[in-house]
Amino acid sequence: MFTPKFIKKHNIKARKQRTSKISKDIAFLLSDVKTFLDVGAFDGMMTKKIMQGNNKLKGKGIDILVPKKTYVPVKKYNGKKIPYPDKSFDAILLIDVVHHAENPDALLKEAARVAKKYVIIKDHYYKGFIDKMILSAVDFIGNESFNIKVKFHFFKIDEWKNILRKNKLKIVNYPIEYNQKKKDIIGHVLIKVLKVKK
Repeated sequence: MFTPKFIKKHNIKARKQRTSKISKDIAFLLSDVKTFLDVGAFDGMMTKKIMQGNNKLKGKGIDILVPKKTYVPVKKYNGKKIPYPDKSFDAILLIDVVHHAENPDALLKEAARVAKKYVIIKDHYYKGFIDKMILSAVDFIGNESFNIKVKFHFFKIDEWKNILRKNKLKIVNYPIEYNQKKKDIIGHVLIKVLKVKK
């Protein structure tokens, strides 16, 4: 699909601004870990930003779509099985990735498998039909210029809590709502979950 140049420019600028803000908040949540895997890293911009200022924090990236130029090495994978053994990283990052997954439940299970301690999730939520439609439209426009497929797997807050509980992941930060502006039309969540020992 053709994307007008002004939309592409806006998307690139908005992504840089978003990365700058979110990376600081995620780096704070990673203050007690040494390694992380950024699942859905794309070009690794966020991965690199998170590591800045902390020489002890080491991150890697994987994605089903890897552009020619990346900020850090990003490994291509099939979007189903994360190509690392159990408990390979202290934390797994899913930054605006769950709603793109073919099977969000399976992705969370895989993230929990590869994480030693935490899974950090940044994504969206909706309250009703209208804001879900707005969220879907904005998500499509924001991703189309990067050739990223959209699946529109969005959840309400209670649905987020249920799917995490189902996958033995315990929320350790409240509230999970992460609206960057008081009047944000789109709902955001930032969730730090701890693996529950079986």
